[in-house]
Amino acid sequence: MIEISIRKAVAADAPIITKFIRFMLEEMASMDGHQIIDTDSEWETVEKVYKKRIDGKDCIVLFAEINAQPPEHIGLVEAKIINFGFVFKPKKTLHIRSVYVLPSHRRKGIGKKLLKATLGGGKSDVSKLILILWYLTLHMLYIKSLVSRSSKLKC
Repeated sequence: MIEISIRKAVAADAPIITKFIRFMLEEMASMDGHQIIDTDSEWETVEKVYKKRIDGKDCIVLFAEINAQPPEHIGLVEAKIINFGFVFKPKKTLHIRSVYVLPSHRRKGIGKKLLKATLGGGKSDVSKLILILWYLTLHMLYIKSLVSRSSKLKC
């Protein structure tokens, strides 16, 4: 049985984070999602942003890895703790920005493990969590499969 661990990303992981975000966005774009940046220099800028962001106290990035030497990265979750204010009474909220599992490792509970670790491993000062699922790739794949099935139906 493959042993999978979840670990918190560090600034040195910025290239891997960027690679996973790129995989996710390319997959979404292939399903009629938004077109994404396509030059190496633009992706280098994204990597620099992650290098700075990852050490922030409100940033959570976790990897799912197969325990091997070296570890094989197979999934990622990225979240941010935000404080809604303005028209709402202030409340810390966990905003899940990205969840991605490599296609060859899907349907094995890895995304669920990442989300559970994110919720359980959130910063201790988060009193209540409201999840805002933003561009959850699994949801996009589910919708695509529904559309594909419905187009085969004859009315």
